[in-house]
Amino acid sequence: MIPVREEILTAGLRSLYNLLYHQFAWSYDIVAAAVSLGRWQSWVNECLPYLNGPRILEIGYGPGHLQAEMDSRGLQVFGVDASPEMAHIAQKRLLRKGINSRAIIGYAQYMPYSSGVFDQVVATFPSEYIADPQALSDIYRILKPGGMLLIIPFAWLTGKHWYERALSGLLNVPHRSSDWENRFIQPFIDAGFTCSLTEINLNSSAILIIQGVKEPAS
Repeated sequence: MIPVREEILTAGLRSLYNLLYHQFAWSYDIVAAAVSLGRWQSWVNECLPYLNGPRILEIGYGPGHLQAEMDSRGLQVFGVDASPEMAHIAQKRLLRKGINSRAIIGYAQYMPYSSGVFDQVVATFPSEYIADPQALSDIYRILKPGGMLLIIPFAWLTGKHWYERALSGLLNVPHRSSDWENRFIQPFIDAGFTCSLTEINLNSSAILIIQGVKEPAS
């Protein structure tokens, strides 16, 4: 059972993140950089070595940084995000870079794409929707046979300074336990993906990567 104090903290952080992603979307990059000690974007970019597309959908594209980076690498990039405020920020960023955006406003549970059209789907630091059976079903549907879902669910600071330990609480990283790995990958296995989980240790921080592969065509 989750302690009451932890439940209250989780609920409070969830509300804070919701505000940050909508009404205060303009401050997202500032806050993300502050709570990660400037590492947020480098954490996001850790997914890039895994992305070869060529046709990639990003779910929850936020301010559009990863959209721009993938486009610069010659990938055919699409995006879905439920926040109109974030969509506005991302569109402005991509327009300034001369990128013809294919990012839309929408929900992971009901995506307006044909079945089997994407080579990869990526989501970095998504909220609880990523484990929603309906969202996973739709992600599975739009991936080609053999296609991959790549998720960075969270990162954490590993430094020993007091401020690093304090900020780790704001990142809301789940506590390790004997079933730590199974807790994260079971929803994806249930959706039909063959899954693996990788922990990447960086400079005074670490990230978790989940890879889910759709069964290849026989």
